[in-house]
Amino acid sequence: MGISRLAAFAADPEGFVERNGGARDPAAAAYGRAAHREAVRPPAPIKAFIVYAVLLGVLLLALYYLVLP
Repeated sequence: MGISRLAAFAADPEGFVERNGGARDPAAAAYGRAAHREAVRPPAPIKAFIVYAVLLGVLLLALYYLVLP
């Protein structure tokens, strides 16, 4: 599969399959849709982002004081 076909598939997986003759196996198509939905999940909530940012800041501050006494 060429790079342009891979890019077309990445941009629109279900449309790509339909344009190329459709799914050969309905069970495989259902699995592919479920896997795609799982892989493309919504971003983490803002609360988790804040917690991770604070933890990263504390870690960097600790490293700064350990390296430069």
